[in-house]
Amino acid sequence: MIDMKKTTPIAMFTILAVWMIGFLFPNQGHAQTLTIVPLRGPFFVGDSVTLQVEANQLDANVKIKRAETETSDGLKISFDGASGLRRQTEIVNGRMVVNKVAQIFQYSISASKPGTYKIGPFQATHNGKVVASESIELEIFDIEVSDDMKVEIVVPAQKIYPGQRVPVKVIWKYSANVRALSSLAITSSLFDKFRFIDEPIPTNSNAISVVSSKGVVQIAAVANREDIDGTPFLTLTSTRTMVPDVSGAFKFPEPVANARIRVRNPNRSAFGFQMLEEKTIPIKAIGNPISFEVKPFPTKAKPDSFNGAVGNNFSIKTMVNRNKLRVGDPVSLQVNISGNGNTESLSMPDLREAFPADQFDLPSGDFAGVVSDDQKQFNVSVRIKKASVSEIPSLEFSWFDVEKENYVSVTAPPIPIEVSEGKFVSSNEVIRNALPSEIGGRRNDSFDLNDRNMVDLSIETDVAKLSVQTIASLPAYLPWCIYTIGVLLIGAAVFDFNRRKPPSESQVQLSSIRAVCAKISAISLDENTIESVSSALRELQVELPESSDVDTQIQIDKLVGECDAVSFRPGGDTDEERARLLHAAKKLSASIT
Repeated sequence: MIDMKKTTPIAMFTILAVWMIGFLFPNQGHAQTLTIVPLRGPFFVGDSVTLQVEANQLDANVKIKRAETETSDGLKISFDGASGLRRQTEIVNGRMVVNKVAQIFQYSISASKPGTYKIGPFQATHNGKVVASESIELEIFDIEVSDDMKVEIVVPAQKIYPGQRVPVKVIWKYSANVRALSSLAITSSLFDKFRFIDEPIPTNSNAISVVSSKGVVQIAAVANREDIDGTPFLTLTSTRTMVPDVSGAFKFPEPVANARIRVRNPNRSAFGFQMLEEKTIPIKAIGNPISFEVKPFPTKAKPDSFNGAVGNNFSIKTMVNRNKLRVGDPVSLQVNISGNGNTESLSMPDLREAFPADQFDLPSGDFAGVVSDDQKQFNVSVRIKKASVSEIPSLEFSWFDVEKENYVSVTAPPIPIEVSEGKFVSSNEVIRNALPSEIGGRRNDSFDLNDRNMVDLSIETDVAKLSVQTIASLPAYLPWCIYTIGVLLIGAAVFDFNRRKPPSESQVQLSSIRAVCAKISAISLDENTIESVSSALRELQVELPESSDVDTQIQIDKLVGECDAVSFRPGGDTDEERARLLHAAKKLSASIT
């Protein structure tokens, strides 16, 4: 406190003048700066961290760059873009002052291994002067292995051969509150090595997400409860059908299940009240290594007709579309192969071995088939070259029985056919059938096309006859004009019909979803950002159908929860939270549309 009685008039005047100068020129203390917005962790391996750099009092079109030339091993930094001009209100010398922050630059940062990484400094050039920020240290933690979660991939202990369908079980267990869990995904290099056949997921059924090089795949799962050492676990079990293509001994590292859980940590507000802050942190579970052997097919007693079929109870059946034909006529040969095994990868038996080339004409190339349930059907057009052919030859088909570990062969019986000589019709025969029994006193059997007396081969040479004008015909372009007008009228009718036709329910729903996503994309970064994001996400929840992706619904719930937690917090939101939640909402809406 200033003692007014002891203060001299000169000192009082000096204090008053300084205060007035500061009041009249409040912005003189604001310089051009680059500032890294403080980050609130913790951050973990694989997380995408949004880093913001504020450019204060710089040109609107300023560009910044990282001063360091190399990025630390395991760290990935990518530029996401810059926001537009925004305003920041401060209290300077007792009055409200609005400062302009030129831009906010955003970077995405992720790390593949734990450690402490140095980020920055960032720098920009303003009026020929370099403005630089301070550098920060970002600590990345390894993801904790949770005792509440378990994962296991089980390959059955049986003899496996190439092409065999092998049921592989994916088992996930969890003992904590499953409602606090989100973003569950199971990864294993086994899913990238071999081909898998997955059945469609029934409506309203449980599912597990597995990650492979082709992306995220949803697998139908069966849920049950079990006790492990006295602890109750929720268990989800899925079965994927693996089809190995090559033989050999295979070893794969431990499968990993990754998820995120919501936790609440006590936090003191600026007013001293203790509050619960809700965050999501990653957890993981590690299973046992996977090893098995795919045995090669035995070469002993391997039939020539074996082409990779594996399974049991196969059969082959052949049929033709007709049994009576002439030499040169095509006959459609249908070959049906059915059984329990790798039906979808079966190939046509070698027809060139069964059908002699001097008797049958076969098309070149491979023959494609059509799969229906446990049957594959082939259709081939065959031509008969000789009248001596009396049957369609038999076809042999062989497969490898994995249970008996031997080859089995079946044969389709031959099909009897009747082939007659193709009759050549000459021009003399055609005219003989068209003329009366006798012409000019001659018999039909002595008719000769070279006889000038029987055939009038003269050419008109009279100019008067040739120059006579015929009746004028319609213009050649008139029919095309009529056709064009007709096509245009039909097109107009179809267009009018589609215009009048009311949109379907799915089209209306899709249009509503796109409208909400467009609304989210148009949200700007301001004081009402979080409220706008929360409202739009709730609209999106209403518009999405019940059959939509489960992970998408979980992500929307998570974002809505985060928005609500920030909105109802006494301390209010921060610029970092606004930008992060807006970025997440726009990214989610873009993935839906």
